[in-house]
Amino acid sequence: MAEGELNVDGLITRLQEVEASLPGRIVQMTEAEVRGLCILSREIFLRQPILLEIEAPIKICGNIHGHYSGLLRLFERGGFPPEANYLFLGDYVDRGRQSLETICLLLAYKIKYPENVFLLRGSHECASINRIEGFYDECERRFNIGIWETFTDCFNCLPIVAIISEKIFCCHGGLSPDLQNMEQIRLIMRPTVVPDTGLLCDLLWSDPDMEGQGWGRNNRGVSFTFGADVVDEFLIRHDMDLICRSHELLGLRHTPLLCVERPEIPEELRRRRRGCRAGVKRRERKRRFKPCLPSVIMGNVRSLPNNMEELTALTRLQREYRECSLMCFTETWLTELSPDSHVNLDGFQLVRADRKATECGKKKGGGIAVLVNDRWCHPAHTSVKEMLCTRDLELLALQIGSTQLSRIFKASTPKPSSSSPRTVKEWSEETSARLRDCFETTDWEALCSPHGTDIDSMTHCITDYINFCEENTVPSKLRLVMS
Repeated sequence: MAEGELNVDGLITRLQEVEASLPGRIVQMTEAEVRGLCILSREIFLRQPILLEIEAPIKICGNIHGHYSGLLRLFERGGFPPEANYLFLGDYVDRGRQSLETICLLLAYKIKYPENVFLLRGSHECASINRIEGFYDECERRFNIGIWETFTDCFNCLPIVAIISEKIFCCHGGLSPDLQNMEQIRLIMRPTVVPDTGLLCDLLWSDPDMEGQGWGRNNRGVSFTFGADVVDEFLIRHDMDLICRSHELLGLRHTPLLCVERPEIPEELRRRRRGCRAGVKRRERKRRFKPCLPSVIMGNVRSLPNNMEELTALTRLQREYRECSLMCFTETWLTELSPDSHVNLDGFQLVRADRKATECGKKKGGGIAVLVNDRWCHPAHTSVKEMLCTRDLELLALQIGSTQLSRIFKASTPKPSSSSPRTVKEWSEETSARLRDCFETTDWEALCSPHGTDIDSMTHCITDYINFCEENTVPSKLRLVMS
């Protein structure tokens, strides 16, 4: 498909229009448009080298993982192409709910501005990974399996490494023990799949080891880890200043690979800071978590492991998630092979009822998970009473002894109330018979005809008549009641 046949400008406009709407809005695209994006961008990737040499200034972005609203915010703050140049380090699909919008917008920008937007290959731009991490299911749900195969052909042609101004080495994963010179990267032929071992595998899968030295075993079960000495040796050998990578999420903290000189703080200013910090701690102590009535969040998540990043962010940023008592999720797609580490949430204890194909008869879907807030219920006070998983019914019954209920509902003795005689009306069988006789002998047509079609006036008239019958029919007695 030629660029003239594919309206790239119109597609970019449609993809950007959802910026002002709520996150998660689906952009309508045709199969021909998506297939055309893959074909045209694949041709551009093959025309450009597998090792890109780029000049600064340029903005470097890490994993997107289908978080389309985050990608739009990134462009809004950094500038839309071609106002700013961008280098993305891979992992555009999987886990998020809008992988198609994410990769389509990036490919459209690549076609429109091939010298301003650069895309590197990540570990999830691989058929064996995105087949089980969510992108395959999204393509099948919205289009068909053929679209996923077209994307796979496109991903197999992505460049692997970029060097910025001859000083910054950029890739998705990290270094490789097989990498001796840059010519080895240039000799990798495309299209290519990611092998289980070797140079290409390491560039997409290796991780730095903050504490170790040299090359080590990677906990991912693939590739290696490398220490600070390997980084220093690589930078000195190739006359570079920095290695820029993505592939994992790290907190904003000081790492041993970065040496930062801390300025001296005058003693007087240090004392003032101590006083301010102490005041903040005292205020935080007063504002400790005060439990409200038990609150529950429920949802059908369609693969809980693929939505854990979004759930973790919601728990961290939104109070209703962070302070809720229970989170109950269905369609978790959890099986006995899914470890708890993939669905753990800080501050919550996990209770799960996994889908068993032999019992429920499902090849895909099903599964229940309940997350109990540790501040609302101690883990020792939670026990499973019953667990049932069939084709038509999935049940997970828990017994929860909340540690906060005693604080919410404090026991209090009722205040003695004074007693005084009051006139009350008592209902009896005799009263029921009198009212029935009264209504049966009433001429309702004569009562309603003066009001015509005025329903409000007729309603007031009937209500007044019923009150009149009740006042004159129900006997009144003087009784001693508690007031």
